[in-house]
Amino acid sequence: MGWLGEVPRHWAILGLGKLVTLMRNGSSAAQIDEIDGALPVTRIETISSGKIDLAQVGYVMKSQIARRYRLEWGDIQFSNINSLRVIGNCAMFEADIDLYAGMNLLQIRPDKETVAPQFLCYLLKSSGFRRLVEASAKPAINQASIPTSTLKMLRVVRPPLNEQCAIASFLDREVAKIDALVHKQELLITLLEEKRQAVISHLVFGTGASNTAKLGHYIDLLAGYAFSSDEFSPDYSGLKLLRGVNVGVGEVRWDDVVFWNQSEMDTVKRFALEVGDIVFGMDRPWISSGARVATIVASDLPAMLVQRVARIRALDEMDSGYLRLLLGSREYRTYVEADLTGVSVPHISPDQIKGFRFPVKTLAEQKAVSRTIGEEERLTQMSIDFSRRAIDLAKERRTALISAAVTGKIDVREAV
Repeated sequence: MGWLGEVPRHWAILGLGKLVTLMRNGSSAAQIDEIDGALPVTRIETISSGKIDLAQVGYVMKSQIARRYRLEWGDIQFSNINSLRVIGNCAMFEADIDLYAGMNLLQIRPDKETVAPQFLCYLLKSSGFRRLVEASAKPAINQASIPTSTLKMLRVVRPPLNEQCAIASFLDREVAKIDALVHKQELLITLLEEKRQAVISHLVFGTGASNTAKLGHYIDLLAGYAFSSDEFSPDYSGLKLLRGVNVGVGEVRWDDVVFWNQSEMDTVKRFALEVGDIVFGMDRPWISSGARVATIVASDLPAMLVQRVARIRALDEMDSGYLRLLLGSREYRTYVEADLTGVSVPHISPDQIKGFRFPVKTLAEQKAVSRTIGEEERLTQMSIDFSRRAIDLAKERRTALISAAVTGKIDVREAV
């Protein structure tokens, strides 16, 4: 039946609303940094990994949030307002601490007399249900949303309670095995990245010239234009706008893209990007996987530079490859982290980017270093790509296993 396909005859098929006693939006209270007297509250980042990440919570003053938003064991946090790609992310609360439901997340409380919370969470994570949520969501320019009234009507299965518990136990065990394999590959990637950084530090900062200079003397930097969101267009014939969300670590991503209708091209033509331009995300400039620096290639164009992203071009005495090494080095990260501004979203200014000091080398020396590190990086990247493919395959296996188990395509009772 629909996304469920054929299910065991003794399983009930009903609307999701029949399995919960509570489904409501979290508190819209303004979130702040942790201070005395503040209470932890969930946000979208808290559940992005599929689990409640207590290191990614916000805080609200106790006087600003009602007790009814406090999460109970088994409550599910569900992302009902997000980009279409990740809408439907969810995680179950299992900790014995005070934690409150925050904005842009639904607080869902399973009816424990009829459904096991662990089973329901797996059901909501299944690929078929996620596709159903995506198809039922109302898209907008930057995000999509699904009303609680729509979510409650989506059809799901309800096996007998003992079978739900068996399925949840089976998935707990098998998913843990897969997650352990993923963790090992992620650890290997981390070690390879550390090796790459060590090579860069040695060749760029550890040998050669003792004189230093500011980066600003060797680059042409342009901060992006403040395109009005009212001018964004869904028309795929328009120009792509490169925003901060599109700048990843070593790559430009267009999975979340908006367009511009080119109504005033003369006003903004200097913000047009070119092949070889280096782009730098100035909000959260450094994330766990590295610096948000990438090089524009032909397939990225045509595209325009949006505010909070910097376009950097090497001048005559700077090699572009060497410039990329500088911006991606751990020495640069140390400089960035010491000079960040902003509280909720760390931000670095163009002047701060240009203020970075580095050892001066001749253009020939820069190119030699770039070639040497380039070959080392090629081999390292091959190993990283292999590990990432292994991670992707493991995650596909996990998704397929969850979907098969919660829809009755495999019988796990004997396995348990």
